[in-house]
Amino acid sequence: MDQEKNNIKENTLFIKKKGFESVLAILCIFATYLMLILFSFDPSDPSWFQTAWHDSVHNPGGHVGAYIAGLLFFIFGLCAYALSPVIFLFCGTIFYENKNKKSKNYFRLSFRLMGSILLIFASCSLITPSFNDFYYFLSGGLLGYVVNHEMLFHFNHLTITMLFLLIWALGATLLTGYSWLLLAEKIGVYTIRLVFFIRTL
Repeated sequence: MDQEKNNIKENTLFIKKKGFESVLAILCIFATYLMLILFSFDPSDPSWFQTAWHDSVHNPGGHVGAYIAGLLFFIFGLCAYALSPVIFLFCGTIFYENKNKKSKNYFRLSFRLMGSILLIFASCSLITPSFNDFYYFLSGGLLGYVVNHEMLFHFNHLTITMLFLLIWALGATLLTGYSWLLLAEKIGVYTIRLVFFIRTL
């Protein structure tokens, strides 16, 4: 009886693990698709923002790919190009964290997801005042424009930039789990080693 219960429990855990890995694999495939349609974007393709269109579709994703690419550029601007790398990083981090664990840490998973959102959000806001618009899209997309426009009523450009740099650093930490203090410590150690090495030459 106990053996049967253990077998059922092991089978359930196996199914959950494979289901979890399947979701990550689907996300990676979706990220690859996004990369394909975004980097092959052509402003002459049909999109939500054109009233007339008569040419052939250049996007390898077809009409659907052209519409999705146009929508992502409209919302995120140049940061749309970063969506695929962030998704890959998110999936890789989650996979290696849970590779040898029987149960999933959903609290940590929520932190990684929050870090991804903060990273994209801060990037859109930082890019808006720093880069020129491209095609017929805002550089930071609608998201970056709205956030910067609203915050300019309360802060100056320098304060906004510093604030979003902090949010970007926080998002990167939550996504990767890597400490900026540890990074600074390692840079310091290697710098000291380099100085001693140069002095011995």
